Amino acid sequence: MPTRTVRGFAAALALTISGFVPALGQSVRGTVLDSASGQPIPGAVVWLADTAGGFLARGVSGSDGRYSVLDVAGSAQLHVLRIGFRPLTVAMVPTVSIAHGAARDTVIDVRLAAIALVLDPVASSRRRVCPGDKGTSDALQLWEQARAALLASVVARDADPPDLVLRSYTRSFEAMRRQLVEQVIRGRDVVADRSYVAARPAWALASDGYMREARSGDRTFYAPDEQVLLDPSFADTHCLHAVIGDGSHAGEVGIGFDPVSERGRDTLVDVSGTLWMDAGRFELRALDFQYTGLERDARGSGGEIAFETMPNGTAMITRWAIRTAVLAIDAPLTPMLAARRERDRRDRNDVRVVEWREEGGVVVSAAWPNGQRWRAPLRRISGTLVGELGRGLVGVRVWLANAPDTVISDSTGTYAFNGVLPGTYLVMAADSALAAVDLVQGRRAVDVRAGDHLEASILVVPPRMIVASRCRKQSMPPATGALLGRVVDAAGAAIADASIEAIWSQPANGAGEQAQPDRAVKSDDAGRFAICGVPMGASVRVHATSATPSSTLQAADARWTQRGVMTATLVLRGG
Repeated sequence: MPTRTVRGFAAALALTISGFVPALGQSVRGTVLDSASGQPIPGAVVWLADTAGGFLARGVSGSDGRYSVLDVAGSAQLHVLRIGFRPLTVAMVPTVSIAHGAARDTVIDVRLAAIALVLDPVASSRRRVCPGDKGTSDALQLWEQARAALLASVVARDADPPDLVLRSYTRSFEAMRRQLVEQVIRGRDVVADRSYVAARPAWALASDGYMREARSGDRTFYAPDEQVLLDPSFADTHCLHAVIGDGSHAGEVGIGFDPVSERGRDTLVDVSGTLWMDAGRFELRALDFQYTGLERDARGSGGEIAFETMPNGTAMITRWAIRTAVLAIDAPLTPMLAARRERDRRDRNDVRVVEWREEGGVVVSAAWPNGQRWRAPLRRISGTLVGELGRGLVGVRVWLANAPDTVISDSTGTYAFNGVLPGTYLVMAADSALAAVDLVQGRRAVDVRAGDHLEASILVVPPRMIVASRCRKQSMPPATGALLGRVVDAAGAAIADASIEAIWSQPANGAGEQAQPDRAVKSDDAGRFAICGVPMGASVRVHATSATPSSTLQAADARWTQRGVMTATLVLRGG
């Protein structure tokens, strides 16, 4: 179908009902069936139109194929649309009328003919359709099918919004190898009709792009949702082409999209990518995208959105992620004598990546008022903790970083996490005493998005190597020990740059303790510190202090008798 028809179709379905006159208590209802098998079809969009094709009211068929739409005065046409089937228009001629007091419902059962989502490999790879192009192509036919699924998702949640449990996260990766460094997971219960929402409307993304940059240099990136993809502005600013899936997308077909090349848009940060569909099951699967118009070092910034078909037969976004490069600007060696025009981002070579960051979330569960429920498929992570001699380590604590999951390795050194949500995790292992002061003996990043179960063994270094690492800047003569500690406030939050002084020596005359500490150290960003080289059996006193942003001094004192390697947490309280 011509591109202009696609855009007009979207505009008509996006209208909200305004000024209609319903017939009191009446509805148009019936069942949507497969014309070949006679089976009910869930997730079909049904809408009423007047004689001119003007939109009046809409609904969606449920899991049993049944639909019900408010009968608006002037209704003349019934339209039915569902991914994987040929669109159908039916004249409003009732087949059965059933009395309900003074009102009478119109019952219309419809049968849809299935169509195959099959592509010609040669034609699909060559045909690119841009705004204003006319004619038909694989890309436009697939786009029509994808939009049917997107529209069903929007209509279903408007008609029957679910209660959702969402979990969001932030991940940091190191710049070169992109290995996971830190992950923070946040969970919250949300009563909402949408799992993921684009933070800007479609018109704003079309006119201003998918990134906003503040004067300070901070950047905010955006991603499309169902309504953005449905909006005519998306088709107006992107060219389409059909894609045949392979690898992780084997058995799928996709609609590739790229920003149009127009003067005035070449400096915007836009998106290019592919919207994937399951060719056999007629379902939306995923949206993969990359940001365009960024610096060369920031290439690879992008994201993904995953769809799942819900019990009501419509798709919902159940997982989303946006990955971007965090850049630092390298100042020029010589000062600029005159101001000059800022270069295009794509031509800049004065920036470098300091880390990669990922913001995302997942739907844990969904529940509808009619009793239907959905829960995210859960995963399992297991493995063996291996020591320096290759043996399994018993009784070692294993946890997922910044998540509540914690287990202890069994008699064979094996650990297991059951009921883990799909995602990427940092698995940590350490002796309980070392773990209590945020010291880790072994770690491994694991990704359980693709499979149900992942085996991940972890090499655990001995405690002496942790001591050697923490004490490398302090002397440790023979017959001495160390205190590995952590400084926190009353709420348990780490305190960085706290001052810790330790005294264990006694003056020769025995008249009181010396004024100067034997060790003076600072806590690191995680609140950790090490006091090394303490004589075995010595009586040690530690004094820790820190000034809060309001200049209120916090302090803590501790005493102990040194025995080998010890751990302690110092809680600073207001003085």
